[in-house]
Amino acid sequence: MAQSKALWNEKLSAIQIDLANTAPNVTELLYSSLYRASLTPNNATGETQGVFAGTSSFYFDSLYCSWDTFRTFYPLMALQHPVDYAQIVDNYIDGWRKLGWMPECRANNLPGWTQGGSSGDVIVGHFAINYHNEAAALGIDLEELYSAMLADGDLNPMEWDIQGREVNLYTQFGYVPFDAIDPSSTGRQTREGSRTLEYAFEDFSIRQVALLLNNTADEERYLNRSLWYRNVWDKTVVSDGFQGFMQKRYPNDTDANRECSLQGDNIEGFYESSSWEYSWFAPHDTNGLIDLMGGNSTFVNRLDHFFDAGYYLAGNEPSFQTPIGYHYANQPAKSIQRVRQVVFENFDITPAGLPGNDDQAAMASVLAFHLLGLYPIPGTSQFLILSPFTPNYTIHNTYLNTSTTVTTLGFDPKSIQATIPDGAAAYVKNVTINGVESPTKCHFDFYDVFRAGGDVIIEVTDDIAQGNDCGSAVPESVSMGGFGSLR
Repeated sequence: MAQSKALWNEKLSAIQIDLANTAPNVTELLYSSLYRASLTPNNATGETQGVFAGTSSFYFDSLYCSWDTFRTFYPLMALQHPVDYAQIVDNYIDGWRKLGWMPECRANNLPGWTQGGSSGDVIVGHFAINYHNEAAALGIDLEELYSAMLADGDLNPMEWDIQGREVNLYTQFGYVPFDAIDPSSTGRQTREGSRTLEYAFEDFSIRQVALLLNNTADEERYLNRSLWYRNVWDKTVVSDGFQGFMQKRYPNDTDANRECSLQGDNIEGFYESSSWEYSWFAPHDTNGLIDLMGGNSTFVNRLDHFFDAGYYLAGNEPSFQTPIGYHYANQPAKSIQRVRQVVFENFDITPAGLPGNDDQAAMASVLAFHLLGLYPIPGTSQFLILSPFTPNYTIHNTYLNTSTTVTTLGFDPKSIQATIPDGAAAYVKNVTINGVESPTKCHFDFYDVFRAGGDVIIEVTDDIAQGNDCGSAVPESVSMGGFGSLR
């Protein structure tokens, strides 16, 4: 028992908060989330079967599912435990070595259904972008990692239901067509809209690693493919007075025009989601979405309606980044308001305190990031800045031998509730990183903050107007030239 307690204390002490000045429910929410984020996937190295029997690589089971975990679970692991992360990345690459494609949803040593495509690309890509300097020392060959990603992006599997993607039709049409059959492969003829959106984001992750490895031909090819999310945008669809939505499309380039069903039943072209929900999904190019929707004002009004009408689902992974979408329209104060609302309306410390299944600690990790006042853009080194729920915390990365302390200057306990009351300081006025004022108040980079270590000061104000702009720049989007250089 003592040894077990010591191991858990070591694991959970990677993030330390100001206990004395943090609300007890916030402390319990954070550490119970960090606990659940330490339970999976299951390290079954040495207990392998089938083609993995006797493998010299690490083997993890319960990868259930990569679609759930790429958004926040692995970025949280990257902050604290890069050695664990590298072992899991090795496991993904070994899946490609043995089977030709990386695993997507393996459990009980059996493949599970793919949900969005090859989400493992984002997981291994996030590692490469943030730890390429240490990759070799951590046992990862980046060229091999990239080859595994290219297999997902370029090779058509016999059965794309369990690995890889429906590559042939996707690359032929620039989207996953509805009511089209590729006789060389098989899979469920569903989710055409959401698979196109997820494939495009996975292509973005491949593009970033191509950029890292100076492969200019692949970098350009996958950059273009990362913008194919636009190919399922139907500007003629109207719902609740808003025009333009993602829709599944026929191979003859016409849209399968349907009402924007709010049922997550997989038959309208979207996986466990509606068109309303998935029409926000282009994490690498939110400003491109803003252009499609008609500009900042329409985007903000539409986002307000999405929440006010009750369409937002906190327990559904495609919506994880949506509350922070206001950042891209240069209204970060509204993001802070939405995140407070999301946390207190959907999470608490009772047995029923999650909005559904924890989904391999997807819910745990997104909640942890909300409480820390951060949100990661997966496949990149960028974090969006919010308003922490604690006045002070430190993240220790023992592998890098760094500690980063984030202090909320002007922290106001009255702001820690679902609706921030007038006069409560919560809105970001200024951000300082190791004594240097940041030109933007909306995002910072892993390399400047958590890799370097030191001190970050987030100064908050009760003046919404003063805290409702990003400063010099909104977060990056590829269609605006963003993510075009790496550290």
